[in-house]
Amino acid sequence: MTVHNFNWFLHAMLFYHCNFMLTKKAESRKKKHRKTNKTTSGGDSNENVSDSESSNDENIHSDMDCN
Repeated sequence: MTVHNFNWFLHAMLFYHCNFMLTKKAESRKKKHRKTNKTTSGGDSNENVSDSESSNDENIHSDMDCN
């Protein structure tokens, strides 16, 4: 394995891992957000939940740049 191949491999794995962890973090925040909305509002505000979930996903991805 040459230095350039190793460099490419390392960056590819870091990029994959970072995207995987951001997706996992977003899913756990969605689940947590759904639980808190169900217990506080009784599940009546489903439209508001989806709007806030999409904004949370955007905030998570903008906070950490893996490129």
